[in-house]
Amino acid sequence: MLNRLLKKYPDRFGFSVSHTTRAPRGAEKHGVEYNFVTKDEFQSLVSEGGFIEHAQFGSNFYGTSVMAVEAIAQKGRTCILDIEMEVS
Repeated sequence: MLNRLLKKYPDRFGFSVSHTTRAPRGAEKHGVEYNFVTKDEFQSLVSEGGFIEHAQFGSNFYGTSVMAVEAIAQKGRTCILDIEMEVS
């Protein structure tokens, strides 16, 4: 459904690229599927308030950076986030 929305309205919506500390899988590329960073880089961004949301899953961290959302907004598009909810 998300892909249909982005395909139908490419100039209205944009998809943010999340950060992660996990290693790329298969043919994944930095800046495309994820922004791959070290745990130290990730923690620095957390300390600087660089994420609008972040979480740890297993031994890896994932988050949506303020910069990623702003990059979409600067293009005049509404940013769509793909966030997994953690239920306790």
